[in-house]
Amino acid sequence: MARVRKRAFRDEVYWGKPVPGYGDPAARLLLVGLAPAAHGANRTGRVFTGDGVGGSGDFLMSALHRTGFANIPTSQRADDGLQLCIDTGHFIYAGVEPVQFLAGHRDRTPYLHFKDINPVVHQKVVSDGIGFFDAISLGVFVPVGQGMVDFGALAAELANGFDGPGTIEQDRDFRATTTALEDAKASLDFLRGIGIAN
Repeated sequence: MARVRKRAFRDEVYWGKPVPGYGDPAARLLLVGLAPAAHGANRTGRVFTGDGVGGSGDFLMSALHRTGFANIPTSQRADDGLQLCIDTGHFIYAGVEPVQFLAGHRDRTPYLHFKDINPVVHQKVVSDGIGFFDAISLGVFVPVGQGMVDFGALAAELANGFDGPGTIEQDRDFRATTTALEDAKASLDFLRGIGIAN
């Protein structure tokens, strides 16, 4: 927890460290944060929300909303209605348990991304401090069902009333020995087999 806090947040408990950045190397949009967000993102749970009303967070959310990337034009608190997309692979990659997160945020999660992580490669990435894009080249992401995401537990949680859509994703190195279509088919077959997809 933060030992040194900004005066405005001295009564709040939060992790006062910079926010790590990672993402899809083929993303349609790149957001660059110029500050580490030690007293913002880790306090609010979201990047660019720590500087108050009228600050960079409001500017960013407004721009994201106008362009269709966010469901509301401002976001200042965890309970303000901003919708979330759980990416199972990215959550595991970052050390967040997606099933527990979904259980706690079901009302804010209308959409899922299904992705899986190779546990051996992930352990090497973490222990050796390997960067995200190099981790992709090493094969940290694998077809759904071939990694460390607990899709059985996810299927059970989804059976508790989730009715939103999902997308199968896999961050891949173009030099992979299988094709993207082969991996997508293997992922879909697995999800059908456990009752998540039809």
